[in-house]
Amino acid sequence: MKEQAIEWLENPTKMTLFGVTIQQTWPDLWLWEKLLNEHPELKAIIEIGTKHGGLSNYLQLQAIQRGMSFATLDTELFERNRLSSFIHLVTNFIQGDVFIDGGKKLKGLMQNTLEHPLVLFCDGGQKEREFQMFVPCLGSGDIVGAHDWNVEFWPKSVEPVAHMVEPIMWAECEALDSWTRFWRRL
Repeated sequence: MKEQAIEWLENPTKMTLFGVTIQQTWPDLWLWEKLLNEHPELKAIIEIGTKHGGLSNYLQLQAIQRGMSFATLDTELFERNRLSSFIHLVTNFIQGDVFIDGGKKLKGLMQNTLEHPLVLFCDGGQKEREFQMFVPCLGSGDIVGAHDWNVEFWPKSVEPVAHMVEPIMWAECEALDSWTRFWRRL
């Protein structure tokens, strides 16, 4: 039984949260909790890559509890479920390609000066491109995260904009073998 639980915890392809598929692991959720607790000044969370909506539900609930704004973007509408309906996730969902018109929709969200500092989470289908395109649009003190570290997103993915960011919470991420990493915009 213990082995099954450990396998489930360590395999993000089998994870669910509130019965909804989520691509993160329990330690990743703890990292989000820690990040948001340590940065109460954050005013918004923007997620690229809604997928099934599992992490979106979690982040929306975090935003509601903390009085933050939340938006999630993806090319396809997520499968609605009772929780996403209850928390009105669809009202914070923007459907479309984040790269169309040079990222106009996402840049518009980030340019709202009332919503800074914010967290941008790159977890769509092109994490490297998302990170490199949108980090320059972030304000000083904003935070950017990326998922699938050393799987779909590598140290070389950060290099073109490395001079604009500094890693945060890396000791925690590495200690937990997390696929998530965070940086602060300089």
